[in-house]
Amino acid sequence: MAARGLGPIAPDMTDVTHDIGAKLWNLCNHLRDDGVTYHQYVTELTYLLFLKMAKETESEDQLPKGYRWDDLERESAPTRLERYKLLLIHLGSTARNSFRRFSPTRVR
Repeated sequence: MAARGLGPIAPDMTDVTHDIGAKLWNLCNHLRDDGVTYHQYVTELTYLLFLKMAKETESEDQLPKGYRWDDLERESAPTRLERYKLLLIHLGSTARNSFRRFSPTRVR
């Protein structure tokens, strides 16, 4: 079935969008419970979304190898936060342009 010449109707994204939103709010609740302020967790989510979107848009080649989404995801849970901190420090200190604004995470 096509919608006014736009091709096949895409599956309903409402459930997917709701799931993503619920996961983000759950993460925000954990951060808040750990004493992270609203502005701080928005910053953290921005960093994480930047890394994830670089992967999803196939533009990770602009990031150094070893400092990409999959590199972070491969870390075991106990070492992932430390790796994330090092990733942000590295991207912020070696960037030539838009990555300069990365700063160390406030998550502990």
